[in-house]
Amino acid sequence: MPRCHLQGGGLPLLPALTAALSLPSSGWRADDGPKDQLAARAAALLLEKAALLDEYFKLKIEVCDEGEGGVKGEAVLVGVPVLLDGHTPEPHALPMLLLRLASEVEWAAEQACFETIAIELANAYCQLPEPDAHPDDDYESKEAKGGEKEAEETSSSSTSSSSAAAPDTTLAAAGATSGSEADWSQVSPKVLPLVQHVLWPAYRAHLLPPPDIANELVQVACLEKLYKVFERC
Repeated sequence: MPRCHLQGGGLPLLPALTAALSLPSSGWRADDGPKDQLAARAAALLLEKAALLDEYFKLKIEVCDEGEGGVKGEAVLVGVPVLLDGHTPEPHALPMLLLRLASEVEWAAEQACFETIAIELANAYCQLPEPDAHPDDDYESKEAKGGEKEAEETSSSSTSSSSAAAPDTTLAAAGATSGSEADWSQVSPKVLPLVQHVLWPAYRAHLLPPPDIANELVQVACLEKLYKVFERC
């Protein structure tokens, strides 16, 4: 399994774990204890398991030495596995990945340990780019033109219409139009190429459905069989 090295010297574990604990999805509560103490314990656990994570999952955690650009003795995530060519985890997914590796993995049992690590890696790698995280020139120009047009409309509209909320540009919003086709033009330009050219071909080539749903899948068409039909015609 190849490895992708993180730029900028890697991701320091302690601040990343503290940031993850501040997210609502972490489930942190005041009676769980101070975030800095929980983050320190999680970082210590991940550092203890660094050899296993590196050997089997290419998830590399190192301790900074003097002169490496970080704080001496600080644990840093410097590499993550390449599970699929052309796709690496989004930066915003890494802090929660570290937190869940420390809190959700069954380290005591070998099989359960490997399964839960694989699940947490999958949860992190399925995160798509955020809508406005990587705008390109065309997207920026489109947004600028849209903003100018909206400003013109707003100036000629009533006060009530000018206070309307800005449209949501998430994937959910793009597919939420009832009774009409989804408006994918509002989605980040980084998302659709990733799904179309990287994720979807991988699904077609490597997806192995579990037995409980395998019988429910129906093959709509097979190009090889269609070609044979056309050859006979």
